[in-house]
Amino acid sequence: MSSIIEGLLLRGDNQPVVPNADKLLLTIAEVQALTGLSREFLRDAITAGELKAKVISNWHGDASHD
Repeated sequence: MSSIIEGLLLRGDNQPVVPNADKLLLTIAEVQALTGLSREFLRDAITAGELKAKVISNWHGDASHD
């Protein structure tokens, strides 16, 4: 148990690590890391309707920019 707490404390952003397989949505950065595709390619695919995307607002109410 203490190793779990230590691991969480060592993370600077205080966010738990959730495996991508357990997520409903991925950020563009996460998709880039998984696929090796460029940010521009992904944005173009979203704009062309070839890739579904959702804009999620953060707690400040601003759109999340990744």
